Amino acid sequence: MTDFILTNAVLRNGDAIDIEIRDGQIDQIVSRGEGDIDAFDTSQRFHADGRLVTPPFAEPHTYLVTANTFSGLLRDGYEMPRPDRFGVGWEMYDDLEEAGMLEPKSIVERTSSQLNWFLAHGVTTVRTHVDTSSRHGNKLVEGLLELCRVYEGVVDVQIVGLPLDSLVRSNAEVEALCNALDAGVDVVGGIPHKEATREDGVEHVKTIVDLADSYDRPLDPHIDESDDSYSRFTGVLASEVEKRSLDTQVTASHLTAMHTYPNAYADKLRGLLARNDISVITNPTTNAELQGRRDDYPRRRGHTRVDELLEAGITVGIGQDNMVDKYHPYGDCDPLGEVLFLAHFGHLTSWYDVPTLWEMVIENNASILGLNSGLKPGNEGSFVLFDAPDSYNALRTRAPRRLVVREGRPVTRRELGTVYVRTNEQWESVDFAVSV
Repeated sequence: MTDFILTNAVLRNGDAIDIEIRDGQIDQIVSRGEGDIDAFDTSQRFHADGRLVTPPFAEPHTYLVTANTFSGLLRDGYEMPRPDRFGVGWEMYDDLEEAGMLEPKSIVERTSSQLNWFLAHGVTTVRTHVDTSSRHGNKLVEGLLELCRVYEGVVDVQIVGLPLDSLVRSNAEVEALCNALDAGVDVVGGIPHKEATREDGVEHVKTIVDLADSYDRPLDPHIDESDDSYSRFTGVLASEVEKRSLDTQVTASHLTAMHTYPNAYADKLRGLLARNDISVITNPTTNAELQGRRDDYPRRRGHTRVDELLEAGITVGIGQDNMVDKYHPYGDCDPLGEVLFLAHFGHLTSWYDVPTLWEMVIENNASILGLNSGLKPGNEGSFVLFDAPDSYNALRTRAPRRLVVREGRPVTRRELGTVYVRTNEQWESVDFAVSV
């Protein structure tokens, strides 16, 4: 933690301000020109010259373990999945295991570059899902826990235990998820719609709610990530939360089946989610790729009912999901890429939608991850400075991040077209290229 002053920056509402950070916290925010610049060393000052400033981004849904594996699999001669096999996630883990990419040391080395990409774009908190299936032991979790230690104080990593194998056919999978939680996994995950029957899926939901309750952990399952209008486990989840008065953060990730639900049921589900304060995460690019694969034409867009959920007062966040892996070979860890895609994908292209999109990717994502985010005195002294004068142009152009400060300490800077990040005391340039 340290001291820093940012002068002549512009908030999303257009206010021109100076931000003073002392001991890693925002001490005060004053009108432009009123900051006490002489109280800070020259190395602790930055003149924003009218650029947009926001709180840091938080990434609510991604996969660090599988990221940046696409090129390695190509070089090893692995076939990419056939269209009818998209979404069978455990097959990718089997391929990575065979390629030797799932050892803890390999995970740390590979995912470090991914976290640097996030950091370069102003993301300082990342929630990643990881397979906890018993066949892997706990080594995937061990790799991520080591990554947490490497990036401590720079990028915070929340780990979600995701049991890709059935939770109801074998006690071994429940034990494996418990072992992961005991080892330090932060959030209980699940994937009930992958169970063989509806009855098994309902039992899956009850099991993960039990675990979230007993471990006092947040709950964030992949749920109803399907084109099947009869995949309705989110309603089961909301009902279980309500019946038990579960006192923890609950998030429904994906919920793509909602695009196919009859309107009457979708309206009922919105009420359940709103009443129980359950958040939703949409992952625009990956679900655009994965959903609708079995459709002829017209072909579904494959994302949840973002506009209707927002209208119901439900917190909806925006995640990036898979990146540069077997199931989604694209992505660069820039949240604005997903926001811009959702703007088109979700018909949120009105001028009046710009504030909503920013609120989703900043305030809503932070809320889902349990963060006290926001540029106000007493909060963490962290911010992102964009090479753009306002929020509209920053989104329209996916403006480069000129400076990222974490708790008063610069951790990303851009100079002459090159991005540098600092994870310890040394600055290093960031290479976004992927060798294929």
